[in-house]
Amino acid sequence: MARLHYPSEDIPHGCVLFMRVHRNDLEHDGTPKPGAFRNQPPPEGDDSQPSPQPGMSTDWGKHARPKETRCRGRQPPENYAVVRLPVGGVREVPGQRVEHTPDQPSADSPIGNRAHTDVFGDKKAPGVRAKLRKLSHVVVGLQDPPERAESC
Repeated sequence: MARLHYPSEDIPHGCVLFMRVHRNDLEHDGTPKPGAFRNQPPPEGDDSQPSPQPGMSTDWGKHARPKETRCRGRQPPENYAVVRLPVGGVREVPGQRVEHTPDQPSADSPIGNRAHTDVFGDKKAPGVRAKLRKLSHVVVGLQDPPERAESC
């Protein structure tokens, strides 16, 4: 049987990204704190990208829905909100680059994550987090009921 492989695709400006935000990274009103917008180191042993580098992990709306993004976390879905970010707006933030970086199927994740997309660039540079926060819109709040366990 041929092994499934997700190619990297060009993401048009008019698309959206979904990003999971842990409850500890939310303000009292449910909006993300500036620190929610940060890079994560690439997973250990990830050789799916030519030169793994830290990036802010998101899902491309072409291949994922907000509640799917919510369910991909390491903790139960009710610990996460999901924000929507416009690709074109993110690309206008100085130093930020949006790149489709699908997670390939593996023994640990037989279906991978075709939607996975990284936002590369220094999030600690002056004004970057504030601009990303201003672009974000909460689409799944902590108060929204989580999907049934079997759908996650």
